[in-house]
Amino acid sequence: MAIESLVYATRTAGFVVPQAVGLQEGAYIVFGTGFGVSPELALAVSLLKRGRDLATGLAVVAIWQMVEARRLLRRRAAVPSD
Repeated sequence: MAIESLVYATRTAGFVVPQAVGLQEGAYIVFGTGFGVSPELALAVSLLKRGRDLATGLAVVAIWQMVEARRLLRRRAAVPSD
């Protein structure tokens, strides 16, 4: 719980980095090592969390693209051809 809190505090402090790329992984390694967790295990946990973000993010982007494609097809169908 303490490691997770410190990692999220680091991500919040590094808000200028898109998706906290590298910050999350580095924070897990640094804080995990401080609490006696091996760097390999800390990095594995970080990548699992990143995978969760990717899984939900990619699904949302796919749905958004389908909605936009339907909108484009409707617009093309509504325009009379010359």
